[in-house]
Amino acid sequence: MDPQDATFMGMFLLGMIFIVAIIMLSLFSIWIRVLIAADKVNIPFNLRKATAIDLDGRNIMDAAQTSVNPRVIDAPDPSRGKDAVDSVTMECIQLRTKARMIVRVNIERLVGGATEGADAEILTASGVS
Repeated sequence: MDPQDATFMGMFLLGMIFIVAIIMLSLFSIWIRVLIAADKVNIPFNLRKATAIDLDGRNIMDAAQTSVNPRVIDAPDPSRGKDAVDSVTMECIQLRTKARMIVRVNIERLVGGATEGADAEILTASGVS
């Protein structure tokens, strides 16, 4: 092997190791931010649970934020142009309905499948008919 080729291969491998280290550091920093945020609001959350959520294909930061700050869901979504669901009865009475739910993620039941129970709880639900 030519010394010039060996130098190129060494630099290439060093660059690849550097890229992998940066990716791992960014993932680790997200986990650390989640653990600190959960600790501040007294949510039992550890690195094992964060790893399980990540391996389950869910966004760790979004799950932690939704656990602390509940998400408001409007049905139908006003940003899509409809402000209510319209229907007409057989007696020609028009019904307009809209609903708003406030949902918080339950970290304890987040990991797993749909058979283990809901991973969110509805805090309040209001509807206008």
